[in-house]
Amino acid sequence: LQPLFSLCCLRYPPFSKAGLWFFKFNTAPLSPQFINTTLSIHYKSQSCMEATEKASLETDEQPAMSRGRSVKNLLAVGLSFVLMFTSYQGLSAIQSSFNSSGGLGVAGLAVTYASVVASSLALAPLVIGRLGPKRTMAACLCAYLLYLAANLYPHWGTIIPASVLLGVSSAPLWAAMSVYVVRLAGEYARAGGHDGGGDGTEGRQRSAVSVFFGVFFTMFASSNIWGNLISYLALSDWQQHPASALGSAVSNLSCGHRFCSAGNADGDGGGVERPPEYKFYIMMGCFMGSGLLSVLVLLLLVDRTDSEAERRRVTLAQLRGNILAMLRHMADWRQLLLLCLTVNVGLSQSFIVSDFTEGFVACSSGIGAVGRVMMCYGAGHVLGVLFGLVAGRLGKLPVLLAAGCCQIGLEVAGLLWQVEAEPVAYFYCYAFAWGCVDTVWNSQMNAIYGEYFSDRTDAAFSAYRFFESLGYILGFSYNKLLCINQKLGVMLAAVSAGCLMLVASAAVDRRARRMRVGGQL
Repeated sequence: LQPLFSLCCLRYPPFSKAGLWFFKFNTAPLSPQFINTTLSIHYKSQSCMEATEKASLETDEQPAMSRGRSVKNLLAVGLSFVLMFTSYQGLSAIQSSFNSSGGLGVAGLAVTYASVVASSLALAPLVIGRLGPKRTMAACLCAYLLYLAANLYPHWGTIIPASVLLGVSSAPLWAAMSVYVVRLAGEYARAGGHDGGGDGTEGRQRSAVSVFFGVFFTMFASSNIWGNLISYLALSDWQQHPASALGSAVSNLSCGHRFCSAGNADGDGGGVERPPEYKFYIMMGCFMGSGLLSVLVLLLLVDRTDSEAERRRVTLAQLRGNILAMLRHMADWRQLLLLCLTVNVGLSQSFIVSDFTEGFVACSSGIGAVGRVMMCYGAGHVLGVLFGLVAGRLGKLPVLLAAGCCQIGLEVAGLLWQVEAEPVAYFYCYAFAWGCVDTVWNSQMNAIYGEYFSDRTDAAFSAYRFFESLGYILGFSYNKLLCINQKLGVMLAAVSAGCLMLVASAAVDRRARRMRVGGQL
């Protein structure tokens, strides 16, 4: 319903104020801080192209696109991302189970996020400044397609290089998407669309940015469901009871918090077996087809918004300045107090993708059951955006603390859970609840960073991405070194300390704001 409501807001201005209120609190990318940050990214990329002064929002130039073409391009970009991430997220959910021998699957995921850190600091502005948003997205989606192809022959010589390429391409892909959607919103505003954000082109563009990102991220959130649905349909054995599905472990007594692949780094990954090869190739054929269709949709249906004159090289001095600004930002006490909870965001999602799927679901019910359980995790991501509305009413701090308490409860339940193949409803509920918690982390932590560090959003979000990726790297790196009960203990300590430090950071932020106000008076 969200995309339809968003388009209704775009088409009929009387709905625009309601649309803005709805999407303002929906997800972090739609918060005012994110909108300002994304606009900042857009105009800073313009300054790297030596054209910032001429790129004012209050411009009277004729739009390059009609409102209909802007909406068409938005839906085409959203569809392209849904198709590609249907494949990528569906494959990521079973990496730890499928490529468990020697820890290949989780090693590839760790390498991916390590590469993301490097590319987000330096590569993204270089590539976008040289190629423009559309060509950058096309090139990066091709890198994702190569990663999917590498999984047809999963070995260290194919997965690791493909993971490096995937991680390097990730930051430019998302940065280019943000720049492109902001430009579409600008074209839509200059064409006279969306009057609910205030007077003038600036107010209309900020209003349109909110709704455009609402449509995009609502579409994108569904990719987790479709990817896991494909893996479930491809790998399930319809002639057998779920408890004896393909790829089940030797004994359920070793599943759940007892599951331990430590010491088996060169072995079979704890007893989880691969299903027949023909099922694997059916699934990969679907993923490759979806990925190829994603690239074709982007190339054939998405229009370019940049001209040859706009593309300029980014200087090394500008890149060095960005890195130094992030390092200076890390000395802020509020950032130091948010560090533990930010790392927990990566730890939480790496656990559900690698440890839960392998040690709980695949171990007891088989790899074929992973897809249907992780569909509930994807549904939690989609429905979890409603917590953004609650955050708009109660504030971000209570919602984040509630998510922390919920994660602590889930981790304690994981330590006490005597895992068996039946009843399967336990798996569904656990995955759904974890999906809701992860959505709160993703949305409200971004919003907290935008609120605390509104005067230096670029450095703040670079730091956020850095520490979140560090959590992913840690979570995937110790996959074959620790047992699941030990990993749950690590996360319990991280989220408990993170919640306490979050309360302290709120107190420090209030004090800093009072001092600024006092200084101004």
